[in-house]
Amino acid sequence: MPALVIAARRTGEAQADESIVAELMASERARTVHPDALSADEVETIVRARLPGAVDPSFVDACHRATGGVPFLVHELLGALHADRVEPTADAAARVAETGPGTVAHATALRISRVSPSAVSVARAVAILGPHTRVDRVAALAGVEQPEVQAAADALMDMDILVAGPPLAFVHPLVHRAVYDDMSAGQRAVAHGRAAELLHAQQAPLDEIAAHLLQSEPAGRSEVVEVLRDAAAATTNSRGAPAGAVAYLRRAVEEGASTPSRGVLLHELGMAASRTTARRPRASACAAAARDRSSTSPTRPSTERTSPLRSSPPRT
Repeated sequence: MPALVIAARRTGEAQADESIVAELMASERARTVHPDALSADEVETIVRARLPGAVDPSFVDACHRATGGVPFLVHELLGALHADRVEPTADAAARVAETGPGTVAHATALRISRVSPSAVSVARAVAILGPHTRVDRVAALAGVEQPEVQAAADALMDMDILVAGPPLAFVHPLVHRAVYDDMSAGQRAVAHGRAAELLHAQQAPLDEIAAHLLQSEPAGRSEVVEVLRDAAAATTNSRGAPAGAVAYLRRAVEEGASTPSRGVLLHELGMAASRTTARRPRASACAAAARDRSSTSPTRPSTERTSPLRSSPPRT
């Protein structure tokens, strides 16, 4: 008589007997299914099963946004809400926004710690590097060899911590924030400083380097001041974004290096700040003109959004 055997396992974590699992998966008749993230409707089904009372759609949407549809995180969140006797109402949707990040952070940190010390280091390096993540950079920042980085990344992908495939990135902003916040402020500052040094050695774009320097601790280094001054000049010249230049020059003043003099930096900071102030009346006038035009013509969505921290050309 034909028989069907269905087995489920949580990937990325140690199993009681890996050889049995490997043998089952190696069978020519075995079919492996990797579930996608849960949809809002699927999250609603779980909410109805876990929490009492009528389920409001806004509550379901809040749960789906807070977890990204990752099954493990959905169950962790609902478990915390059930323990607090929260009912799935519209009023409780705000409670999800408050409870979600902390619950996700705790569950994420716990799961990563069960993998290996290198997995923790890799996850933290990805959190620090953000959009500038590459395997070689993660290896250098985490202090592990590239093959070990890839092995740890594969395990984190299996656990729905990282998305499958390059580049290395977290499945949800809340997971990214959870790993980032699991480090102390001092650890983060040191890591951002090291990331800046790494990117500078690789001749990365100035704005990428400066973005990490903004989050590092001042240490009186003249070379840091020069990078920030160059980034400020490039930001102003290439995109006309003095607000970004102000942020870079303020950080340069905080560095406390002996050269260039504090007076020179304050002068440059003042000039950048004055350009920022001068742009405001023009921006207000443009906004007023746009409002006048909108009264006689259809509204057109804006298509240009710039970020001063990601607008500078590469160093030459």
